[in-house]
Amino acid sequence: MTKKRKGWIIQWDWFGDNKKVDPNIFHVLNPRLSPDKVIFYMRSLFINSPLFFVSERLSLLKSSPDPRVGIVNEVTRILVGDNPVLVAHYVEDLRAEYDAKTHTEKSSWTQGPGYSRKTGKKLQGRTIKKEWTIKYP
Repeated sequence: MTKKRKGWIIQWDWFGDNKKVDPNIFHVLNPRLSPDKVIFYMRSLFINSPLFFVSERLSLLKSSPDPRVGIVNEVTRILVGDNPVLVAHYVEDLRAEYDAKTHTEKSSWTQGPGYSRKTGKKLQGRTIKKEWTIKYP
């Protein structure tokens, strides 16, 4: 079992099976990255996802924000896209454990609800513990 750490976790989320994307996307970023840098990274992931043809990606490369790539920044929770959506959480107690017998890795962490950029106050919601497991070939 790894030592508990802080970090940013990025995963896909979606509503409805017709919008389902690869659930095995699990990015971990340095906890010292600012929300703006995390957004830059997430926007690149989103644009280069299978949601867009290469020709569409080229039009999304311009420096001004494109309305097709919605961004919500709640400081400790960031959403990029609409449905499906990339979600980043600033998390604590992040750890991972690999089981060589089953070729399975289990990650766990604690995440909060996010903060309002306007007021700086915590958004409604509660802190929850989450887990993510992947089986390797």
